[in-house]
Amino acid sequence: MLTRTRIGAAVAVAMVGVLALASGAKALSRSDRPAAGVVFPRIDVDTLNGRDTVVRLSNMDPDNAVTAKCFYVNGNSHCTNTGEPCTLSSACLGAANSVGSCVPGWTVTDFLIVLTAQQPLGWRASEGLSGSSLPLHGPSKICSSSTAQFPKPCKDASDCRGGDSCDVNQTNAGTLIPPAPEDPFMGELKCVEIDRDTDAPPAEDGAPSTNDLKGEATIETIQEDDTIDVGTYNAVGLTSTGDNNGDTSLDIGNEYNACPQTLVVNHLFDGAINPITSPPPHGTTILLEESSTTELALVPCSEDLTGADRTVGVSTAQFLVYNEFEQRFSTSRRIDCFFKSQLSLIDTTQPEHSIWNAAVSGTVGGQTRVRGIGSGLLGAARLTMTEPENGVVGSAAYNVHQDGERTAGDTITIP
Repeated sequence: MLTRTRIGAAVAVAMVGVLALASGAKALSRSDRPAAGVVFPRIDVDTLNGRDTVVRLSNMDPDNAVTAKCFYVNGNSHCTNTGEPCTLSSACLGAANSVGSCVPGWTVTDFLIVLTAQQPLGWRASEGLSGSSLPLHGPSKICSSSTAQFPKPCKDASDCRGGDSCDVNQTNAGTLIPPAPEDPFMGELKCVEIDRDTDAPPAEDGAPSTNDLKGEATIETIQEDDTIDVGTYNAVGLTSTGDNNGDTSLDIGNEYNACPQTLVVNHLFDGAINPITSPPPHGTTILLEESSTTELALVPCSEDLTGADRTVGVSTAQFLVYNEFEQRFSTSRRIDCFFKSQLSLIDTTQPEHSIWNAAVSGTVGGQTRVRGIGSGLLGAARLTMTEPENGVVGSAAYNVHQDGERTAGDTITIP
């Protein structure tokens, strides 16, 4: 299968970075350092249309194995008559031409991942990973002179020879990663480092001991010509402060560093031609169909992953949009458990009339500042470049910037 290098999208993302305005104080949640909890704001699966997400979770501890409890949050809407995933009610055609409604909803699927010291573990969201597919599976205890290739299982030291001790073996045993709950699937993935004995984050008293997790997600799309388009972003880390009471209610802002006050998204406006690789001829106008589009995924910082209280995490996202002349536009949207949209469809169903459309904003690039009222928000973006004749020619996923920290805390409740 041919892999084509996507230069245009990469160059466009580099330009997006140049468009950044001066930022204030940095938020304490980060995507470039190990943390006690990691959030993947966007997991896509649609195997019928050639899309999947490769997830990688790594243990950065050089000596010890760690256990992470993870949660797929299914953000799919479903038809009231067929129960099938949907995005529009027009897709809900049932028997005898009955028409249902496309109703939002969310469900949670939890699972455990055991990572050995300094181990990265990857899987396709459509397939999961378990059993014989695990890279390190074997006995839970081995004699101290054993090797990884030839482990000698034991129950105690009497099973070992030559004075060997019977030691705990670092394996991935206990890992059971299911496939994404549905196909197609749109949603997020959260992982939290836990103590296997308590099934909750370990209690800490002043010294953080659980900032060991780091993650990346790669969104893969197989195009019609069998080329593969990929875009990768880093998981957002929630760092332990070292003051954790060890219960299943994660206090974001006290036990873990705070979520950002504001998300800062630097982007090309939808419909803008990439001026670095495709300058428009003199006297021509910017056309929506031969240009860039950006998708934004947002998830709440607060969530009740037990499902007991579905109002936890409801937020109103306030959007302030600036063009290159620092002219300001604004709008807002309700965020429940998961939100993903092309920028120019956030404020209208007609993208050519959107404040995120290049012809409306009047400039090629800009900046959108997103503030959550209610729950805090985390996010990731994806830029796609298209051509009139060739369709999609490349995309790039990227992390959004963060500004400030929330003074109002957030809470994640895990089962």
